Amino acid sequence: MDYEISLWVDGTASSTTAMFGQLLNATQKVTIQHRTIVSNAWEAHFPHDCMPAIPVTPLLVLSLSALVSNEEKVPKDFIILIRDISTKMLLMQSDQRVLASIVVYLKNVHPSSDPTEEVLLDTLKFASAIVNMSLDKIDESKLRAVENAFGRNHYHASVAQYIRTGTISELAWKNLFNTYAHKGRCEIICQCIHHLSEGDKLGEMLSQFLSHVLFVSIVILRKNI
Repeated sequence: MDYEISLWVDGTASSTTAMFGQLLNATQKVTIQHRTIVSNAWEAHFPHDCMPAIPVTPLLVLSLSALVSNEEKVPKDFIILIRDISTKMLLMQSDQRVLASIVVYLKNVHPSSDPTEEVLLDTLKFASAIVNMSLDKIDESKLRAVENAFGRNHYHASVAQYIRTGTISELAWKNLFNTYAHKGRCEIICQCIHHLSEGDKLGEMLSQFLSHVLFVSIVILRKNI
């Protein structure tokens, strides 16, 4: 959950502080509710599988619930923050099914046509594709969700585009390397390993590139330790 905590710290701003504090205080009282929601979400979509350890905090679950239930007015900046955190968490987890099932379950429990859904739509589609094991829809929905959360030139967006179309622009390659290969960050190393584990979907060129970024990042990280 360290990654999720870092996303809260990085993403919280003056426009989201009040809502963040309100929900953070509420999480102290909903420990059982949190476990119940996660358990019900998993049972609804994967009843025959053992549920892995819960990979998200009660704060994220409560925030998603507040958004889709439409029980109180949530600032748009906070909606965007939750969308971005949820998308990034889905991308970083080795087993995406737990968070994906939570997102879909909460939306099914609280169906609405609230404008909140428009902001969360691509993340909802990404989660739905994961839950339904719709491999043909995962890459397409992933690309749109990633572009919302990271921007078109981000590492994940470029990789998602390559997996979907089989091509990537020269500018995108340059942005990828210049932005990430020299950072030596644990996040980038985890992302490279995650994508390389997808195997044949990447193709030889992208696999070689990710391997190079991984090598450079590890070397730089070791120098900085």
